[in-house]
Amino acid sequence: MDTSLTEDPDSNLPDWHTLTNKEVFDRLATDAEKGISSEEAAQRLKEYGLNKLDEAPPTSIWALLWDQFNDFIVLLLIGASLISAILGEWVEAGAIMAIVLLNAILGIIQESRAAEELAALRQLAAPEAHVIR
Repeated sequence: MDTSLTEDPDSNLPDWHTLTNKEVFDRLATDAEKGISSEEAAQRLKEYGLNKLDEAPPTSIWALLWDQFNDFIVLLLIGASLISAILGEWVEAGAIMAIVLLNAILGIIQESRAAEELAALRQLAAPEAHVIR
């Protein structure tokens, strides 16, 4: 069987959507009416693995927090707050830091909710399909 389909993802793979049905069946060594045998399906499962997309691991709270502060404007504001504190402008320094912290908290909440919504959308996706095998 041709294993070029599983090698380098940047290799010269065909644009599957441009192929005719016959070309797809020929490239995948299958029959449109009969499909493939159970033995062939088991062999392909062993060779290629499950037909499943890899999911990224959930992002930790510390990574989310780091992402909130890893921005040029936020770092600039923190620097301005430190300069204000050095100059004895405690109210301004506190106000700037309060805004930076509020921004970080809101960003973490927003990203957490977005991740939850994405997980909910994945649950709505069709987990199985009927095929000719």
